[in-house]
Amino acid sequence: MAWYSENDNLLSIHIMLEQNITDNSELISWRNYKFKSSERIYLQAYLNGDTYLFSLRRSTSLFDNPIYSVDITYLVQQNKRSSAVVIRRKIINLINDWWLSSNTENKENVI
Repeated sequence: MAWYSENDNLLSIHIMLEQNITDNSELISWRNYKFKSSERIYLQAYLNGDTYLFSLRRSTSLFDNPIYSVDITYLVQQNKRSSAVVIRRKIINLINDWWLSSNTENKENVI
């Protein structure tokens, strides 16, 4: 069972990250995983009430109806020496950019 938590660098309290993004060892395992050439890593989100839950997903186990989905294979695996902090910062930047550009309603909820 996955758990989700807040992150101080996110622009809204309505965004939570799954443990595969927040836990350093799990994020590093995504960085080091040897995927088949057709497999990809996606950053996906779904809405639960008024909270957006973000998770890393393999292309073989994607959410059925995500409200956000982007291939981040290159971002996660481009540099095998990148730390979990660097990878997480890039992921959070993607999420924050999406939050600000997705609609005007979200801009009112920025922390």
